[in-house]
Amino acid sequence: MLSNRELPKNLVAEILNRLPIIELGDFKRAVEHNIELCTKLLRNRMFKSEPERAERVARALVGFKQHSAAITLGDAEEIGLIVSEARGELSDILWSLYNTFMGNVVEVEELIPDPENVEFRLGKGVVIATVSGTILHDLVLRKGGEEKQVAGGGDAQSV
Repeated sequence: MLSNRELPKNLVAEILNRLPIIELGDFKRAVEHNIELCTKLLRNRMFKSEPERAERVARALVGFKQHSAAITLGDAEEIGLIVSEARGELSDILWSLYNTFMGNVVEVEELIPDPENVEFRLGKGVVIATVSGTILHDLVLRKGGEEKQVAGGGDAQSV
């Protein structure tokens, strides 16, 4: 439609003025970076002797349109991952890991009212998150624990 010049120039200009061009470039670079990271991981692990396959699979993984969409066993096989169905004790361990993640990471994210109130710093392989004492208090009470006063009062730090 645009190539045939069927839209009025003022409409095209208005559309282009509203597009976040810089953000689109940032998104493109982020996708490319994710492909590079995923490819590197697959080359170092699953596809050590097949670098082209690693990149092909990485592009397929990064190409999923919804981050929270489940990738089924069939989906994983279809895009070229080497997978098998977990059974027995391994299945139990993986389910426990999933529940731990959901209970400890997702719940904490839901408790944080404003991302600007949380500061993350990296140091020698450890992520240190500084959050307000109120957030930690709410989390502890939600988990059924006891409130503990942080030395010096004020904000608490969690490692």
